[in-house]
Amino acid sequence: MKAFRMSSTTAQITAVLQAVKGAKIATIITETVPEMKKRNNPYLNVVKRSTLNMVFNFNYRAAVNKALNENDITVQVGNKAGKRVWGEKVPNSPFIMHNGAMYLELKLNRPADKVQYFLDGKEVAADQVTPYLYKRNAKLVPMNDIKIQNIKELRVNGMQYVVNG
Repeated sequence: MKAFRMSSTTAQITAVLQAVKGAKIATIITETVPEMKKRNNPYLNVVKRSTLNMVFNFNYRAAVNKALNENDITVQVGNKAGKRVWGEKVPNSPFIMHNGAMYLELKLNRPADKVQYFLDGKEVAADQVTPYLYKRNAKLVPMNDIKIQNIKELRVNGMQYVVNG
């Protein structure tokens, strides 16, 4: 079944995310400027477009504890879900506030389905960009906080919300 496509604003996508009750699987397309090595880098300010399959409105502590149990990791003092390192969780929502900006807290179901890089509006091959990207450490529970303004598309509940402009 094809999703119903709707032109939206960031505020409308925020309202859709807020209205969903309980944990929900969704797909988002984001555009970000990744942190990169600066020395001799011809790709500074490259834009990364990622398609992510994720869950939002989930319980972080429960997800970490479940992952610890599934991976047969002995829970010791300090080896459990800790407090958030930055930002404040907005009660009864999937959002985090940090320095006046709103973020969507999400758990990735798998690595990005699709990643593209663009410099000055032209696509750049990933193998040209990746040597300049910092390597990320694997996490027991692959989480991410995405700035709301970086969400360009949301697919949830049979709807596809595409941000204008």
